[in-house]
Amino acid sequence: MEGEMRSDDEMRLEGEEISDTLPPEEESQSHSALKRKETCKRSKVWDHFIAYTDGEGKPRANELNDSIERVRTVVRYVRQSPARTRKFNDYVLEEKIECKKSLCLDAPARWNSVYMMLETALIFQGVFERYKIYDADFRNDFMPGGPYGRIGLPLTDNWVMVSKFVKVLRYFYDLTNRIFGSLYVTSNTFLDEISDVDDLLKERLKGDDVYLVDMARQMKAKFDKYWGNIEKMNMMLYVAVMLDPRHKYSYLRYVFKNMHGPEIGEKMGDLAKSALYDVFEKYKKMYSSTPSRPSITSSVESSQEQDDDIERRAVRDKRKK
Repeated sequence: MEGEMRSDDEMRLEGEEISDTLPPEEESQSHSALKRKETCKRSKVWDHFIAYTDGEGKPRANELNDSIERVRTVVRYVRQSPARTRKFNDYVLEEKIECKKSLCLDAPARWNSVYMMLETALIFQGVFERYKIYDADFRNDFMPGGPYGRIGLPLTDNWVMVSKFVKVLRYFYDLTNRIFGSLYVTSNTFLDEISDVDDLLKERLKGDDVYLVDMARQMKAKFDKYWGNIEKMNMMLYVAVMLDPRHKYSYLRYVFKNMHGPEIGEKMGDLAKSALYDVFEKYKKMYSSTPSRPSITSSVESSQEQDDDIERRAVRDKRKK
């Protein structure tokens, strides 16, 4: 979140534990904050990340878990004290970092929150390094025997791993914001977004980083389980795509085949088309003033004759993205 810092009482609303003592001014605000109701929606996209966790929002891979925990801890360390925050801001000025964002805490079980925390911390990586060099208390607190010695300061490899992880999270974070936009219609755009997720995961599976490949593999399995069975889906989502004159049925069928292969894609396309006809018949019965039923066979056959050409255009449009 630009321009504001998430308070610790908001973290409590999301189920996060704040183990260290809070500053008095933050503690005094907790009573009013508890009266607020949480209104955030949780996207199914983030559930794909939960498949890669131990059930409490922590990644299974020890190295990735360690890297995130180190960064999370130094962020909390700075946020827990107004004096540390002021000193940190002074180092920001010395590093000449022009950014309106501030360090924010996260709720480990909410991956959009984890993303915002890590993404912001990476901006200030150089500031943390300066803090380590010039502040003896900071170093000592994270040395063996210190309050945070068990966790330790983030090392170069930790920052590199977190950076790679954030690159994966960034797309899903933006995707969630686009799909859950409330000021514009999104029902006809979801297919493009889901198709892009499928392409992204397939691309990640070809990477060289063993941890990210393993994460992508587990996410892809979860993704296919949820989006691979059209009978469990809300068919109106696919009807909306077919009614969009920019897409229509041929584009939907192309996406199905691209995601699930020719055979399964063809079957999914047939089910979606049947759903469209069912909707048409229901509305025709509701608003038809005569008992006669106009035939739609000829228009369907005409559409079938144009499928190949429309599909080729769909492929070209896909490549332009």
